[in-house]
Amino acid sequence: MKSKAALIRQLKFAFSSCSTTNGFAIPIAVGLGLVMILVGITMLARSQGDNINAIQQQGTDDSLYVTEAGVTQVLAFIKNNTPIAAYNLTNWQSSATTYKGICSNNISNIVTGANALASWSNINGNSTKQFQLQNYTYQPDNPANGSHSIPGTGTLEVLGRTGVTTANPSGASRQHLKVTIRVKPPLPPTFPVPGLWVGQSASSGTNNEANILGACGVSLANMSTPTPPWQILTGVTMDFPSLPPYPAVDTTLTSAQTPPPGHIPSSQNLTSTVTGTYPRTTGTPDRANSNGIYEYIVASGVTFSSPTITSGQKVVFYIDLGSNQVSGTYPRSGDVPDYNGVYNYLVNSINSVTITAPQKVNFYLTGNGGEVNHDCIPSTIFTCSLDFKIYGYGTTSSIPQFALNGNKCVHNAFILAPTYSLDHQGGGNCGYTVLGDYIGVAWVGTWTGTGGSNHTGMRQDPSLTWANIMGAGVTLDTLPPTITPATSWQQVAY
Repeated sequence: MKSKAALIRQLKFAFSSCSTTNGFAIPIAVGLGLVMILVGITMLARSQGDNINAIQQQGTDDSLYVTEAGVTQVLAFIKNNTPIAAYNLTNWQSSATTYKGICSNNISNIVTGANALASWSNINGNSTKQFQLQNYTYQPDNPANGSHSIPGTGTLEVLGRTGVTTANPSGASRQHLKVTIRVKPPLPPTFPVPGLWVGQSASSGTNNEANILGACGVSLANMSTPTPPWQILTGVTMDFPSLPPYPAVDTTLTSAQTPPPGHIPSSQNLTSTVTGTYPRTTGTPDRANSNGIYEYIVASGVTFSSPTITSGQKVVFYIDLGSNQVSGTYPRSGDVPDYNGVYNYLVNSINSVTITAPQKVNFYLTGNGGEVNHDCIPSTIFTCSLDFKIYGYGTTSSIPQFALNGNKCVHNAFILAPTYSLDHQGGGNCGYTVLGDYIGVAWVGTWTGTGGSNHTGMRQDPSLTWANIMGAGVTLDTLPPTITPATSWQQVAY
């Protein structure tokens, strides 16, 4: 087909060559005019198409901007409530959901905020530009550690639309973005380590030399200001870290399952003398938990006979001390520590125990606490509290206690016992007039303690840092996780 320019040239040639022919010029002029009209119509149509494309592109750009603005608002909501990053949108929208690190009185705010994001919301008050959080899902890297375990990946999907009117409520242009973020373990807190952390109430307190913190806004109005440089910590609403799972035999485990931490297969409940090589590989092979640790319960009264631990394997023996009150010196001769050199005991209740420094001991306590004598080396210092940790699992049906009346003391211990009452009102002393009657760290439910007039009630280990605590195996899982910037943005067909 000839081009328009060629046709015009041909017509001009025909017109000039036939100009002497009378009456032929008029049809030629009419034809030339028609060609010019066709050219003009074509150019106009093309211009209108370009305009339409430009308008459509502008609409696409606007809806993409609106969707990205919605993503920004959703990420801000997550950042302000970072523990929710390890949960799904459906969890956010439920008042029944509890989160590690979020106080119960803030749950209703999360539900309200999540429901608002899941509805169409205006951008900057403009009702023609709207976004909606369509979904948020979380996938842990290691599901065996729990559906909300960290680290993991969160995926949010946000819809955006522009040109929303009464006549066109769905909008003229729409976008769908899928964005992923990484949810990583928390960083150490920025506030000082509390020597006394109270989860329920603090009825009295003087002569304390420790940082004092009330979990989730617990009132500390009855606590006197501690001796400087110690202080009552304000502006912190973080809840207690969780207790480690209490070690117990789990008869529901199948042979195909990888045990979660603290869930011990029946075959690893040791009821006769512990000897030979561990982990065992013959018969029914022993199974490591989801963290790669082989856990065993050593039944009450069972002794060790020089067992061998295979090089490179992580083995923990939880030694059951039975149902009686515990007294005496720990660790006992012949007991076997775990791969970190810690002796682990399952304890019903404590009467009076002595911990031999510099050994490391954990007590998993289900009943009442009692007196603890744990002298650092040399005995004139008190910087070994993390060497002896007591985890308290007593139920709230009958509030378990550490009752340190009279001349009883707790020296150099780290206690995490969210349901326990630490009652320290003794007027006497236990021979530590200078150092104090309670030394170490107590993160407990309630505190009642004044201390005698000539000695301290609560004295904090001054050497403690958050890095020390985390390095000693205390999992600060109520700290907010670290949220990375978006790792991917993907446009999805809408």
